Amino acid sequence: SAETFKNFPTTPDNTFKLTPSQVKHCTALVEKSESFNKLRYQLCPKTLTDAAFWKIYFTLLSNNIVSNNLHLDEYLDSRV
Repeated sequence: SAETFKNFPTTPDNTFKLTPSQVKHCTALVEKSESFNKLRYQLCPKTLTDAAFWKIYFTLLSNNIVSNNLHLDEYLDSRV
């Protein structure tokens, strides 16, 4: 939800860069999920920078896949 992103404890990070696997994942997600796209446009750039949005998204995603003993890039490559 938008509130999850708005309330996420993070500090500004101008060095955050997406990996090639993350870029591929973002592109597919934005193209295929209308509800996710609406969430993103609701938050960016009014509330969050695009970089902050994706940093939070991938932090949340990473927390969910750690239990599967996968590295984030391995997970992303397996999903696209």
